[in-house]
Amino acid sequence: MKNRNFELMVIGGGAAGLVASVAAGAIGVKTALVEKNRLGGECSWTGCIPSKTLISLGNLIYKA
Repeated sequence: MKNRNFELMVIGGGAAGLVASVAAGAIGVKTALVEKNRLGGECSWTGCIPSKTLISLGNLIYKA
């Protein structure tokens, strides 16, 4: 396995973890996001406001 160095590791890819990792990356922080399940968390997929989270995630992926 290849060694990688990061300045920030975000544990959890729920709504808050996604926002934290994107915000850190936007200001140049070398960031890793760790999630064992699908990105977005339960609230994003089955509850709260899935459309807004998925639209934001889609825009992020499109820009990458």
